[in-house]
Amino acid sequence: MPGASVTDYLSAEELARLPDLELRARFLVEGCLNGLHQSPFQGCNVEFKEHREYTHGDEFRNIDWNVYARTDRLYMRLREDETNLSAVLLLDRSASMDFQGTRAKISKYAFAQACAAALMLFLRRQGDAFTLGLVGNRMPELAAPSASEVQFQRML
Repeated sequence: MPGASVTDYLSAEELARLPDLELRARFLVEGCLNGLHQSPFQGCNVEFKEHREYTHGDEFRNIDWNVYARTDRLYMRLREDETNLSAVLLLDRSASMDFQGTRAKISKYAFAQACAAALMLFLRRQGDAFTLGLVGNRMPELAAPSASEVQFQRML
């Protein structure tokens, strides 16, 4: 809904109780922007990962000369690279999501909306791209993932 706010889905009290969490990818993530998720690519980050023996064709600039001085063998200094995450959030919009138990304050769909709003808030805070789709009887048309404030407002 245009002009929506995260407070349409989460109260100020609920927002205050949300911890400053980081959402981390469970698996390696390929991306072109720096971020906080582990990448399958070797990078130029300062975070040391491991040494491996030099093989023909490796770049000389990655040789650890201190190890060479101690061992008289060439070893490559590998570094951890971190990248951004692109998340696709899908909300079930089938009729069963309209169910609201007798003691429930909101429907299953309203609860899913609040969870999606919280996840998008976490993703936006850490600079990760995201998009949201509603799944009903057919696959949704998804906007390209983005980390912008405009995307956040549009997805709300």
